[in-house]
Amino acid sequence: MRICLVSKEVSPFWGAGIGVYVSLMARAWAAAGHEVHVLSEPHPGLLEDGPKTHKGVKFHAVDCQAGQCLLDGYRCQFEQHAMAVHEKLSELHARHPFDYIEFPDFGGEGWLALKARRTLGSYDGAVMAIRLHTPLADCIELNADAMLDRETALILAIEGQALRDADALISPCTSLLQRVRDRYGPDVAEDRKPGFVVPYAFDMSTIDELGKGPAEKYDRRTVLFYGRSERRKGVHLLVPAAQQLMDEGLDFDVRFIGGDTMTGPACGSMRRHLEKLASRAHADRFRFDAPRPRVELGPAIRGAAVCCFPSLWENYPNVCLEALALGKLVVGSNAGGMSEQIEHGVSGLLFESGNIESLKDALRRALTDHELRENVKTVGPQRVATMCEPARIVRETSAAIDAARGRMAPTTDFTTAFAEDTTPHVTSNGSTTPDASIIIPFYNMAKWLPQTLESARAQTHENTEIIIVDDGSTDPASIAMLKRLDKQKDVRVVRKRNGGLGDARNFGIAQARAKYVVPLDADDLLHPDFVAKTLHAAHQPSTSSRPLAMVTTMVAAFPDPPGTHENAPWVWLPLGLERDMLPAANVCSCCVALIDKEAIDAVGGYNTWLTSYEDWDFYCALASRGYRCEMIPERLIYYRQRQESMRHEIGEPNLARFRALITHRHPNLAEHPDIALRILAGELRQHESVYLRNPRYQAIDRINAAFKRTPLHAPLKSLVLRTLGVGAMD
Repeated sequence: MRICLVSKEVSPFWGAGIGVYVSLMARAWAAAGHEVHVLSEPHPGLLEDGPKTHKGVKFHAVDCQAGQCLLDGYRCQFEQHAMAVHEKLSELHARHPFDYIEFPDFGGEGWLALKARRTLGSYDGAVMAIRLHTPLADCIELNADAMLDRETALILAIEGQALRDADALISPCTSLLQRVRDRYGPDVAEDRKPGFVVPYAFDMSTIDELGKGPAEKYDRRTVLFYGRSERRKGVHLLVPAAQQLMDEGLDFDVRFIGGDTMTGPACGSMRRHLEKLASRAHADRFRFDAPRPRVELGPAIRGAAVCCFPSLWENYPNVCLEALALGKLVVGSNAGGMSEQIEHGVSGLLFESGNIESLKDALRRALTDHELRENVKTVGPQRVATMCEPARIVRETSAAIDAARGRMAPTTDFTTAFAEDTTPHVTSNGSTTPDASIIIPFYNMAKWLPQTLESARAQTHENTEIIIVDDGSTDPASIAMLKRLDKQKDVRVVRKRNGGLGDARNFGIAQARAKYVVPLDADDLLHPDFVAKTLHAAHQPSTSSRPLAMVTTMVAAFPDPPGTHENAPWVWLPLGLERDMLPAANVCSCCVALIDKEAIDAVGGYNTWLTSYEDWDFYCALASRGYRCEMIPERLIYYRQRQESMRHEIGEPNLARFRALITHRHPNLAEHPDIALRILAGELRQHESVYLRNPRYQAIDRINAAFKRTPLHAPLKSLVLRTLGVGAMD
């Protein structure tokens, strides 16, 4: 097979657990005779040294400084990286198609590549799977970090979409697979999304990568934790459990090797929290060391008496495999993958996750049971060698790929399908039924309509009708233009009294003869392939539990004036009908999309009372009814930015009122209402932070504080209050 592993992290060039997995798995595939490619970020030494340290593996780097990645508008680095992955991966696949493409769950690296597959049939012939490690949603939950900003919410959304769009999920342990299924709902349930449990590969011959040489010398028996000092890692449990054992008279030290995180109480430093937990009587027994390269960890592990990983929950940690492979007794929690790595009382000890008493009992036994520690020197390496043998992992992954291929929805490549069928459909009475109706509401927009109409007429899908809805235009130039268009056969002009944008759209939709309509504002533009590609996407098979209501695309925004849409400098990647984010902002699309008329009728069309954000309200209605939206990762919509537009003049100045109205109108929109509230709380924190950092306000605050210290402050304040009548008695 020809295989591509996509990952930002690749050991030893950058990263931790995921990077170690990719490094070991790439070697395992290559050793089994497969053609292996790794696509990562341009880490120093990756392209030069990667092939030297990974025999038979070809390395490639994404380029975030080329192509569409150069455009402005990406809301976070993860979006831009997903675009860079898609552009480079499609280039590699076109050159020589892959049989298997694998993405990590964290960060949604495969988001846009998987969208291209689901909508346009890209990456034909490849099984596109996601290897589970730990999604960001689980990290946030386990770290008790309730604050959400829009960037974090965006990452959560694209991770979820990638998981739902993948052909298969491959998990290192049963508990992680079930956790993902529980979190992401019916679209990743077993009957819709094949899932396979395949442990990580671990080549015992590479154990020297952890560092050669003698074990480090410690003054006392030492319990070692290595990894980030993070709440989800349970480090805050280890200190009190160890101190209680020290109070009992056990003589040992605890050593932490790894970086600090802001997951302590009140989002503070976890390192400082651990240092405070250590009482004065035992403060010298706790040592905190900075993180070190993986190649330098071996001596520290060998020198420890016990390795402890007290995680609140853990996937299938490489740190546990490494410690076992080096013959160290591991104390680990029973929540997650360590319960599948460790045979309790044989190759290690398990304790009840989150329970300090249980952890204390396990540590006591680990420190006092010399026979068990000696046995693990043999049993631990044997356990890892058997459980994670690279050749066996490759065979099991290959079997999972074959099984997933047998259950794949047969997507159709757009270029092939478009060449085969552009035949108009003819009804029984002999009239041609269009496949799509482009609806253009029009009110005194003569300046912009010609270019918009030109883009509608230029559609490569010929079986498309164009309807212009005159919403009671009063401008002489607009009226004259409509009269000229009345005489042209390729455009229908329908007229109504002025009722606003939403009312005009509803009127035009009612006149449409096609199953699908495309609302298009009279100043926006379409790429020639918009209708062809969105129709293609609408007819792709899907395993989703939700009916399809609409297909949108990436949006290119261009100024008016200057500039042209061909050189649009700004891009927006819609998220579709994300129910938990829509109460906070319109993340679905601009007004332009291919929309199923049945879905429009089901929600009653556009709200005619709203003078702005009527499309946002409409998308909330669709989402509340359980519909879904697909997004094509290509810029097929051109949005004209005008200062006199309704969004600028009405919508943005009254955003808070519109947001409140939309929330009131759609009380059942959010599946998890707390998410939108947490996003808004994050926005409030950002606004407060901007205020507090403003030099002008800081200067005024300092002047005010200085004035309060002068003798003039009290009498002047009293005079002002008496003048204003504040605090005066009746």
